[in-house]
Amino acid sequence: MTEEIAMDIVDLLAIVLRGDSTKSITINDEFGLKIEYPNKPIKKKVIMFGGIEWLVLEVQSDKRLLLMKDVHVPIKYHDDFFRDITWNKCSLRNEFLVRFYDNFIDPDWSQIIKVNNKNEDNQWYGTSGGANTSDYIFLLSISEVVKYFGDSGQLSNKNHGTKLDINDRYNFNRIAEYQMADCGWWLRSPGRSGNYASYVDNLGHINISGSSVNSDLTAGVRPALWQKFKTNLEVTNREAYYKAIDARFR
Repeated sequence: MTEEIAMDIVDLLAIVLRGDSTKSITINDEFGLKIEYPNKPIKKKVIMFGGIEWLVLEVQSDKRLLLMKDVHVPIKYHDDFFRDITWNKCSLRNEFLVRFYDNFIDPDWSQIIKVNNKNEDNQWYGTSGGANTSDYIFLLSISEVVKYFGDSGQLSNKNHGTKLDINDRYNFNRIAEYQMADCGWWLRSPGRSGNYASYVDNLGHINISGSSVNSDLTAGVRPALWQKFKTNLEVTNREAYYKAIDARFR
């Protein structure tokens, strides 16, 4: 047995014992196993906006997409378990995120753009995503999480190890915290049935099967929004304002 093979076996045993989902094991024709290590974490810029830390997911000429860096609070997707629900009708969207938006004040409030969101059907189960919506504050969809945090091809080709979730080398990028502990976060996409919603779990897996919309133990809310840019002198003033807010919260 060569030293390289011996080291692979040791690494394999360590992965199994730790339950480490940031590494995957595939078949190697010559020795029977191959250990694939994850890509380097996808680093995203962090900014202050409204006294909150946000990740910058995308920048366009006049706007940028922001996602709250951490989970805001554990919360139910919807108050009623016994009915099918979609993003456009859920209480998280129509009650909680409305109050969240109302907490912003100028000049931040006026920089939040109302956008049209496509609410896709669940890609693996075919569950209806409901009507498209116009939102100031929203949750990411399954396809948006894949787009911004890494695409291993499992969304389109499915995870052959399970029918429940996407578990790949990008798990680390999708992990978020609530009060210093890893915490799941809801997505606006439906789960395996009408009273289930998809979410990213505390290990960073995209749980496409989802969980009961009435559960507040599964996941929390991680708001997203589009912020419009200003130009020329206004940019300088805005950046000075952000620095002042940042200093106040340090």
